[in-house]
Amino acid sequence: MARSAFPKRSLAMRIRETLGPIWSDEEFARAFSSTGRPAVSPVALCLVSVLQHVEGFADRQAAEAVRGRIDWKYALGLELTDPGFDYSVLSEFRARLVEHELGMRVFDAVIECCDAAGLLERDGRVRTDSTVVLAGVRWLNRLEFCGETVRSALEAIAAAEPDWLAERISGQQVERYGKPVDNWRLPKKAVDRNKRLRQFAKDGFWLLDQCAADARGPGAALADLEAVSVLRRVWGQQFERCGGRIVVRTADDLPPSEEVVVSPFDIDARYSVKRGQSWNGYKAHLSEACEPGYPHVIVGVYTTDATVPDLSCTEPITRQLRARGLRPRTHFVDQGYVAAYHLVREAASGTVLHGPIRGDWSTTKGADVLFKPTDFVVDEPTRTVTCPAGQRSTGWSVRIGDNGTPYANVSFPVGVCRPCPLRAKCTRANMDKNQRGRGLKVMLGAYRKAMLERRAEQETEPWRESYKQRSGVEGAISQATGRIGMRRCKYRSLDKTALQHILGATAMNFIRVNAWRCGYRSETTRTTHLARLQLQTQT
Repeated sequence: MARSAFPKRSLAMRIRETLGPIWSDEEFARAFSSTGRPAVSPVALCLVSVLQHVEGFADRQAAEAVRGRIDWKYALGLELTDPGFDYSVLSEFRARLVEHELGMRVFDAVIECCDAAGLLERDGRVRTDSTVVLAGVRWLNRLEFCGETVRSALEAIAAAEPDWLAERISGQQVERYGKPVDNWRLPKKAVDRNKRLRQFAKDGFWLLDQCAADARGPGAALADLEAVSVLRRVWGQQFERCGGRIVVRTADDLPPSEEVVVSPFDIDARYSVKRGQSWNGYKAHLSEACEPGYPHVIVGVYTTDATVPDLSCTEPITRQLRARGLRPRTHFVDQGYVAAYHLVREAASGTVLHGPIRGDWSTTKGADVLFKPTDFVVDEPTRTVTCPAGQRSTGWSVRIGDNGTPYANVSFPVGVCRPCPLRAKCTRANMDKNQRGRGLKVMLGAYRKAMLERRAEQETEPWRESYKQRSGVEGAISQATGRIGMRRCKYRSLDKTALQHILGATAMNFIRVNAWRCGYRSETTRTTHLARLQLQTQT
């Protein structure tokens, strides 16, 4: 009946016929109890969870599709009379995947099936890029954030121990936190806003003190509630108590961005800025195979909070690829993923990290251009550095960086640097004050050699021509954000967001395998008629 209704097949039917059985129930057995009522098959729940990302369905719509769509029943191997399951089973299944860290198994099994079906070339070419992911919470200013943090803690206590809270809370506090702290309810004048912020701070400390004072009563258990723990953490970041006085921390006194909580409802989300774009949330890194003659399967997905730089994700991403047996011959990345130690370590494992390294830019001030570090001649055997004026260094101290890269701190004598005629182009340091000459940090060994070779190589035309292949990953990012909805979080917390990205990347592979079966191939960048006309006139 399914083949009669879909003579050309649907996506769900082609996936079943191309990849065959993808998962087995035994792989997810540890996420389920061995006693009690039998659960819905994990294999069916995996397939439904991925197909709902393909179609953009909510849980209710996905459960209805299982009951009513013949092609989904065909893919799941169900009888036409099968009633399906309640939609709440899907959220419970996702919780089990997160709790038992089985989400990546959903993705890995599809990669293995693609490999078995001959749709994937091992030891091929891979390209990687990242995209911004917005947290599924409102963007709150500091006043709203502090007020909502107190309100969420009071809400949690009111649900857990209403009698305990009723004995302590005042009518003014009930009125203040009875409704969400919306922007239109907040004062407009700066003086009044500061006064309200201090009131929020006072109420928060009062609540924490009440829980701490009732150490032998219900307050001891209330102090361990997640919302109260978040309040304690946020108040430690935002305020300080000096005696009986509450001090609001300034921006300079706040912890680093990777530690600062930005929402009481998603404590894993972080604030970050990249190329002028600011957001609260996470980052998603996608790696796709780009070997000619094969579908561009997504072979890697990696999720971090928004503050983690791309440079710190290169090694975890390549480690994931090697764990799947997909060590790339060439890995195309942008400048954000490349450092000297990456070039050396990837080359040692047989992978060429094909991406530009940061240029040796000189610092400028007005019309003056200072010397570049490469203007200094480094002689590692003699442990000396010669400056553009011909003077040799006298200090050489070897250190090991946080990433394991060896470097040397080099110094020149102050008696030579102070009267040097090229001093204006060399350094702005006040030598009369610190009594030290020019200092320099020099990378050593194979790392320095790899850095200099890549800087020279990336200026050549053949290298630039081959690097154009990296731009194709922008299509994967566009599909992930446009069709799969990866730009916005559907869930809260880093673990659940990572699972969303895993299911989304698996859905992308379903879409791409289906397109390959239908004869569609990756398109080149579209050119408008006007741009095409301009090219013709230029030629």
